[in-house]
Amino acid sequence: MRAAGRTGSVALAIVLAVVLCASLAVAAVLGTAGLPPTAVLDAVLARLTGAASGLDPLDEAIVWQLRLPRILTAAAVGAGLALAGAVMQAVTRNRLADPYLLGLSSGASVGAVGVLLLGVGLLLPVAAFAGALAALALTLVIASAGGRGLEPGRMILAGVAVSAFGSALTSLVIFWTATGDSYREIVSWLLGSLAGARWPAVAIAAGALLVVGVPLLRSARTLDAFAFGDTAAAALGVPVVRTRWLLMVATALLTGAMVSVSGAIGFIGLVVPHAVRLVVGARHRRLLPLAALTVVTNDPAALEPFAGIIGDELNVKQVVLEALEEDSLERFGITRTLRVNARAAGPRIGKQVQAAIKASKSGDWSADGGQVVAGGIALEPHEYELDLAASDPAAAIGFLSSGGFVLLDTATTPELEAEGLARDVIRAVQQARKEADLDVSDRILLSLGSDDEGRMAIERHRDLIAAETLAVDVTIGVAIGGVPVGDGSSVVIGVVKA
Repeated sequence: MRAAGRTGSVALAIVLAVVLCASLAVAAVLGTAGLPPTAVLDAVLARLTGAASGLDPLDEAIVWQLRLPRILTAAAVGAGLALAGAVMQAVTRNRLADPYLLGLSSGASVGAVGVLLLGVGLLLPVAAFAGALAALALTLVIASAGGRGLEPGRMILAGVAVSAFGSALTSLVIFWTATGDSYREIVSWLLGSLAGARWPAVAIAAGALLVVGVPLLRSARTLDAFAFGDTAAAALGVPVVRTRWLLMVATALLTGAMVSVSGAIGFIGLVVPHAVRLVVGARHRRLLPLAALTVVTNDPAALEPFAGIIGDELNVKQVVLEALEEDSLERFGITRTLRVNARAAGPRIGKQVQAAIKASKSGDWSADGGQVVAGGIALEPHEYELDLAASDPAAAIGFLSSGGFVLLDTATTPELEAEGLARDVIRAVQQARKEADLDVSDRILLSLGSDDEGRMAIERHRDLIAAETLAVDVTIGVAIGGVPVGDGSSVVIGVVKA
């Protein structure tokens, strides 16, 4: 079943790639020069092979020096801004976030306006990129002031403040100094334009997408963890503070590179991630039921009455409760490391912060009952990070502030994947019930149509779907399209009040 899901994802990726290539080809043909597709193809092949194209030099230059750089830059910039927007929406848990949320566009505008007024337009990409990074640095400094870490709400507020400051500074500079040609150049850049894109712009945008974008694509699982909040992400073994910093910096680098060649093009980073979710689903990576959660704590008996609730809330099949003992970490193959945040701890403990850091690296520290002590120095919760590592690569771990830890088995099986698809179907049916204006107590007649993988999963969990959706009868058939479920499947839903 996993192979079938991956095949569906690959097929969708191929279709989208074909659509992208087709749109690029159409864009290369369109224009006032009226060049036929064969002429465009000849010009491209001639440049790639070194052969003579047989075209007029002017027509060849239109294709190779004007149209192709603009088209390829547009594709790279669009992909980069969309990816950055998706990351920002996940990290800040704000569906209205976009790549410019942290003031990057305003910072880039300040840098760009400065070089345009000085008459050194050749440095525009460099200045815009530097301005974006400066805005990011200022935003992160404001957001993390007081050693409280990068909380989503603080990041958004700091980004809005920096953006307003950058916009005001840009407007002030334009008002006092910009005239004539420099004014038109500034306005053109602020509005966003690819008219002046040439091959160096292609290299910058494509290079940033390859160097920064690819690692961001591989962070899908981490982004899914952030969707449930910082506490849940930490419980899944994600070093929240460090990961958020890395994602923010990577997003800023990607956005800064794109803005430096295209200007502040709006809405792409906000709208495209939502459009993609309509096609492939809302998850950065599929969310499946997990096999087992082991909770090792000082008082497992106290959690016993709540084991069922824990399993239901976390979508875990089995919850195992064990008592914390001296050899528990070793028995489960877990190692712990302490990292002291010098910036957060310094204002409180002063020069002792170096001793605490040295103790954390040498292993002279303890964490008992929610209190961390390094080299005899007690640390506050925001002054350190406890990282856990499991010998099993399929396990995610988290440290309990009251003592103990949790161990989550993230390995999946075809059975778990089938249940995950079925639960996606349940959520989709619940949404269909709402759209049909049914009361929560109304019984329904439910018809479901899906592909082979979807029908197998639905049939296997027919009773679960019926119980969760109040369906007195479930009819299963063959259908293509509909609501995305599972990993590459979809379902067509029919709901009628019984």
